[in-house]
Amino acid sequence: MATEAKEQAVAALKELVARRPSIILNDYRGLTVGQISDLRRRVIAAGGEYHVVKNRLFARALAESPAAEVTALLTGPTAVAFCGDDSPSVAKALVEFGREFEPLCVIKGGFVDGTFLDGEACKVLAAIPPRPMLLGELVGSLEYPVSALAQALELIVAELSLVLDALVEKRSAEAA
Repeated sequence: MATEAKEQAVAALKELVARRPSIILNDYRGLTVGQISDLRRRVIAAGGEYHVVKNRLFARALAESPAAEVTALLTGPTAVAFCGDDSPSVAKALVEFGREFEPLCVIKGGFVDGTFLDGEACKVLAAIPPRPMLLGELVGSLEYPVSALAQALELIVAELSLVLDALVEKRSAEAA
C-alpha cells in the first residue's frame, strides 16, 4: 500500500471513529468471505458498521482518540464493529454470530461509551436488552403509578355516583 493510500485509510478510520466512538473488535481468522459478509449484514442490521482493518493503520487512527487503549488488542486478524446509538444490539449480533462459528469468530474486546471492555464484558453487554425495549420498560414503569391513580379516582367517582343515586332514591321515596 502506497504511503498516500495509507494516509487516506488512516484519515477514513479517524473519521469513522469520530462518528462512531463505540467499537468492538473481533478476530475473524478462519472465516470465509461469505461468512464475513453475513456478519457484516447482521452488524448493519443492528445499527453498526463492520470493517476489516490493518492493525498498524487502525492503531494510528486511534492514537489521538479516547479509545487508544484498544490498540493493545490489535494482534492477529482484526475486524472492527463500529456501534451506533445501540451498542448492545451490535454486541449481540457479534456474540450470536460467534456462537454459530465458535472457534473462528472471537470477540477481543472494545471501547463502548468511554469504557474499555474485554471480550467477556462485551458478551455481558450483548445480554442487555436493546434500547427500544429498555425505553418501553421505562415508560411502562412510569405509566403504572399514573394509571393506578386514574383507576383509583375513577373508582371513587363511581362509588360517589352510587351513593348519590341511593340518596336521590331515598329522598324521592320519602317525598312520595
